[in-house]
Amino acid sequence: MRISQKLKKVIQDVAEVAQWLWMKGWAEQNAGNISVDVSDIVHIQRCLLVTVAGSRMRDLIKTPAKNLMLIKPTGSGKGYTLLWGGNGGKARPTSEIASHLAVHALMRKEQMSQKVFMHTHPTHLIALSHIPKYSAREKMLNGLLFSSHPEMAIALPEGIGLAPYRCPGTKGLSTVTLAALARHRVVLWEKHGCAAIGDNIFQAFDLIDVANKAAAIYLLCRASGNKFQGLTAKQIGDVIKRFV
Repeated sequence: MRISQKLKKVIQDVAEVAQWLWMKGWAEQNAGNISVDVSDIVHIQRCLLVTVAGSRMRDLIKTPAKNLMLIKPTGSGKGYTLLWGGNGGKARPTSEIASHLAVHALMRKEQMSQKVFMHTHPTHLIALSHIPKYSAREKMLNGLLFSSHPEMAIALPEGIGLAPYRCPGTKGLSTVTLAALARHRVVLWEKHGCAAIGDNIFQAFDLIDVANKAAAIYLLCRASGNKFQGLTAKQIGDVIKRFV
């Protein structure tokens, strides 16, 4: 299949952000996966650019045709036609393909502006999800993140969703992810990682980056042995009035 300049740009952008994930320590070994709906670029009714199962984020920039694949899912969603990449047809899509297909189906059905679904392992957010009072209480988790960093209210005024732990790569994980995405653009997968939707790959990255920074600020304060003060409700409210 011929790769257009527009599609090449999307591939380059995905590879660039994949490199950032690796450099931040959010993509150990073959962790993380990305998919982009490129139907409007390829001019096929339903077409996704997805990372290959077992691919390393740090390798996408060197050999994109080996670590990415362009697929046309079947109507049933259980199969696909390979259009490009995938190491010449030797590879399979990410092990989290069930979640990717379900999320993209939701975004198309609801005519949402988002085209990207990204999963990665932001260290500080995962650490928070191992603390019982934050792993089971979405409102408490968001209260902490909003009080940690003013940028949370600006970038993610709806907060982040919390998906209870489900085995990676299962339909159960895609089900709890869809439920959380009904109200949020970022979902914390308990004790596993984080997922985000965005209009483009950079936006999806930015949203997770802001949320993880808020988590890191809190954990660093606690690790220093000092009491965490946090922003007051008025201070958070002032940020919302000014920027949201």
